[in-house]
Amino acid sequence: MRWAISNAIALILLFLCWKYPRYGRTGFGVIFLSASVVNSLTSIFNPQGYLEYRHFAIFEFYKTFIEGSFANNIQLIVLSIALGQLLVAIGLFFGKQLLRPALVGGILFSLFIIPLGVGSGMPVPIIMIIALGVLYSKDSKSHRNFIT
Repeated sequence: MRWAISNAIALILLFLCWKYPRYGRTGFGVIFLSASVVNSLTSIFNPQGYLEYRHFAIFEFYKTFIEGSFANNIQLIVLSIALGQLLVAIGLFFGKQLLRPALVGGILFSLFIIPLGVGSGMPVPIIMIIALGVLYSKDSKSHRNFIT
């Protein structure tokens, strides 16, 4: 059920980014801000929960990383990811010079979770990459600030 909901939300965001970019930006801003908060709290209160993602890893080197370096530094790594998610959210909300780097950050984040397969909600990250790419292309045509 979570998988279906995640994919439905991703498709809605794709539609919004294409048809109503301002709402798409807001939606992604909320998603990245929420992810930042959830990842921060989870890394503090249940860091071992992240080790379950090794079962979903498509590539062996992802599994090896999760069981090795990641397992030994869960809080540091996840809090760094959460900071990146927060910066993406800020860039999406406030735009101008921050928008394009935020979009690239969101695309890179989505790209790096693809190898988690079902653990990433596949094909959610692919849909996110397309939607964020749509926003990127629309931004190159119009440099509007979210607040104005």
